Amino acid sequence: IHHNMLGSGSIARISPSLSALLRRREHWSLSSSFLKDFGGMTGFVPFACPVYDSVSGVALVDETMSPPIKIVRYGSTDPIDTKYVSDAILRATSLREKLSSQ
Repeated sequence: IHHNMLGSGSIARISPSLSALLRRREHWSLSSSFLKDFGGMTGFVPFACPVYDSVSGVALVDETMSPPIKIVRYGSTDPIDTKYVSDAILRATSLREKLSSQ
């Protein structure tokens, strides 16, 4: 578990150009060209923009994924805890088992 999942207080200060892209809350995946905006942080990374107060949220940053950045929440930088992740995995596994038995 990366420290950002547990709410270390680190918030990525994203650039105004990325903030402009995220203002409409339509983008849920970002390419590797935006990794620099997250300052080398990985895991569940809260983000905010110093220019646009309305742009904030949490991204899952993992260079082994494609694309490497997934926006998992807009509007709140509250950390995503291990219970949330565990419950999500259990729900996904249950659904996958259900679908595979059909």
